[in-house]
Amino acid sequence: MSVSANDKDIVSYIQANSVIIIGTIDPHGALHGAAVYAYAPRADKLYFITKNDTKKFQNILHNPEVSVTIVNSDENSTLQSQGHAEVVSDPGVIGEVMHKMTKIYAHSVDWLPPIAKIHAGPYQVVKVTLRNTRLANFLGAKAGSEHIFKESN
Repeated sequence: MSVSANDKDIVSYIQANSVIIIGTIDPHGALHGAAVYAYAPRADKLYFITKNDTKKFQNILHNPEVSVTIVNSDENSTLQSQGHAEVVSDPGVIGEVMHKMTKIYAHSVDWLPPIAKIHAGPYQVVKVTLRNTRLANFLGAKAGSEHIFKESN
């Protein structure tokens, strides 16, 4: 099942919390997590930029199934999702993602993104199509509350 493209809560959450943990699996079955900045134009997909010699990128080439985790400790909330990653080759999409990512980084004290500081080959834009997304807001919730989770399948 896929995530609804129009779920405003999920889009808003990703846009407000642009640092995500992308989980990948290497060719030997070992798990790998990496923090990346993400841009989400819709609730069913997000984009991030990496370089082609990074472990996460090589893992995605081997196995495109990924996990996405976001946490906001101030709001006591999380988002978890599964997804399918693919390298973007469309120049229009690459241009849009680069433009949006520049706006995200421009608000940082250290305006260069972390990926810009490592030597790991040329840049790549990766799209993740999300499914089974679960947004949890624990702030003020009572134990066992039915209103903690919002799921989008």
